[in-house]
Amino acid sequence: MINKVNEATISVIVPIYNVEAYLHRCIDSIVNHCYDDIEILLIDDGSKDKSGDICDEYAKRDSRIRAFHLENGGVSNARNYGIERATGDWIVFVDGDDHIASDFFDHIKSNISNQVDLLFYGWGYDDEGNVTFRKICDESKLVTIKELCGKNLFSGFVWTYVFRRDIIVNCDLRFSTDMKYAEDWEFILKYYANVSKDISLISDCIYFQLRRAGSATNRKLGEKYINDNFKMFDRVLTYKRSPFYFRKFIYLQLYGIIAWFVTNVVYKDNGLARYYRKEVKALLCSHFTFAICPLVWTPTWSKTLFRLSVRGLSKIKKNGLCKTA
Repeated sequence: MINKVNEATISVIVPIYNVEAYLHRCIDSIVNHCYDDIEILLIDDGSKDKSGDICDEYAKRDSRIRAFHLENGGVSNARNYGIERATGDWIVFVDGDDHIASDFFDHIKSNISNQVDLLFYGWGYDDEGNVTFRKICDESKLVTIKELCGKNLFSGFVWTYVFRRDIIVNCDLRFSTDMKYAEDWEFILKYYANVSKDISLISDCIYFQLRRAGSATNRKLGEKYINDNFKMFDRVLTYKRSPFYFRKFIYLQLYGIIAWFVTNVVYKDNGLARYYRKEVKALLCSHFTFAICPLVWTPTWSKTLFRLSVRGLSKIKKNGLCKTA
């Protein structure tokens, strides 16, 4: 039985590409919630398997579901397509091979209010049945954007948040379609910059990301990954004027991703060092204050100084309530 609830409506946008083996679990985890004030937008991004047929089957059975079929244009294009057709007050993103908890919407609905601009919840990494949980806080609570930044709370995954559709629309926020990587980071950090009301932190882990061989999160990373991240750095750093505390927060997040991809990408492929150096030179010209940090420019010059910089960054981040994701 579907329950009618006189509260804010929620749009669930699901970008889908060749995930027929996981799609039933994903959609079932959404439709099994008995609320009729949610809409589910299944965006088939030109799948070559039976994913598109599965979307149509669900749309025929459940009036809350709308299925769309696009030529393959990437996850950002699919998400943007969903944003432009969503009608809910709030927007949730769920990837087609992931799934949500059975009490997902109960948590969301109990934390939505006119005084909140963003919901942020814990999640689990599902390694083919072995789940590792990532809580963002010890207890659910409301915080201001300044408090959030002071605690250094951030996830680079768009599916760990619930967004206000009016902020997305009024601020013309979209996912960059010229990027294969880091598009989530750009979208989320720009959204953070437009938050003025409270943020609701939900301690429970209510979303599950499937980590599988061949998925976007397990591809070998190279020049495109580095280029997209530096492109994201430039766009976020030039987005809009912001208070000092927010600028500091932005710097910490971007330094964090540099520390990760230098260690896990650049240092594992000798051919990438020259490419990284080229990107750093361009960044020094356009964002000198940010790029002058040793953590940015030392990786191809001094591994020792780079590692000392990483340790310094880690100490700063440990002062927050939780580590960044």
